[in-house]
Amino acid sequence: MGKALLAVALTLACFCSGLAPVLQADESGFVLDRQEGYLELWIEAPSGTTDMVPGESRSLRAHVSRRSWEVWTNAETNSSEIRSDQSTPLPDVAVNLWISYGDGGLSVTSGSTDRSGQAETSFTIGSSASGVMASISVDGAYAEA
Repeated sequence: MGKALLAVALTLACFCSGLAPVLQADESGFVLDRQEGYLELWIEAPSGTTDMVPGESRSLRAHVSRRSWEVWTNAETNSSEIRSDQSTPLPDVAVNLWISYGDGGLSVTSGSTDRSGQAETSFTIGSSASGVMASISVDGAYAEA
């Protein structure tokens, strides 16, 4: 590996579902059955992580959003379809960041996401510019990149 490396994106799926109220069937005979979704967490290094030398710092950005969609079903045809698939940034979410593998440090290890669902910190590579893994946690769920 030789160079500091951080994966630029990772999505952690925390499956959630909820029952939706009973609605009238649409023109195709489909009825809203339920809403589903998961929490998306990922870390990116906007300036990249290759060619870092010991002691060099670069920005890291953590993203937190909720991916959600509706499941519509048609009892007559025994079929279902996904509708209204969207990803919504989550503001004011407490995040924790740390280096879980390798040599380096973060300038800020906890904070809250801004209105775009992002939290920033600075990563400084240690004396060994080999592989490094950063981690993020939100409400007990975590991801590594």
